[in-house]
Amino acid sequence: AKPDTIYGNKVSIPNGEEASNSQTYTSTFNVSVEMAAGFGGFNILKLVGGDAHDVVREDTDFTVEIRYVLPRTADVYLGWQPPGILEEDKMSGSTSMTLKANDAVSFPGSFPAETRIILSEDTASIVPAPNGYTWGAPVFTIGDEQGPTGTLVIEDQKATAVLLVNTATLVPVPPDPQPTADPTSAPT
Repeated sequence: AKPDTIYGNKVSIPNGEEASNSQTYTSTFNVSVEMAAGFGGFNILKLVGGDAHDVVREDTDFTVEIRYVLPRTADVYLGWQPPGILEEDKMSGSTSMTLKANDAVSFPGSFPAETRIILSEDTASIVPAPNGYTWGAPVFTIGDEQGPTGTLVIEDQKATAVLLVNTATLVPVPPDPQPTADPTSAPT
């Protein structure tokens, strides 16, 4: 990968209950991080679906937690700086990145090839939440794999495409309870 090279990623996600009814999203990522031989990265396309797709504020922050496990101890990779916090075993660590809705963002750094990356998101941390809505579990899509977390293995000089969709649904306000009869009044 070369600096300022634009890479395209195309993903399809089901829209609604019917698998045949799907939406396809195409996005480009401008990679400004140079990936040296033996290193790679990933990028995330962040989408919001469900009832709230048009009421989520543009300044809403979505934080993705990143856990990583290196194939060898970090000291082997001369000149490479582990992102975030490196654990005492010198092989595992954690960091995070913040995205906005409909953002296509590359992780601002690289990892050694064969590093295992585990992505997760705590929907309780999404700030601000739209009034009257509740967030469903996040859905990560990487290749053909889909789930509430995303796992990938870093490839040499490649940026792996990740799709992250958050779906929010409107929580109905319960109707006013029916007035109850006065239990102390005696029948006539």
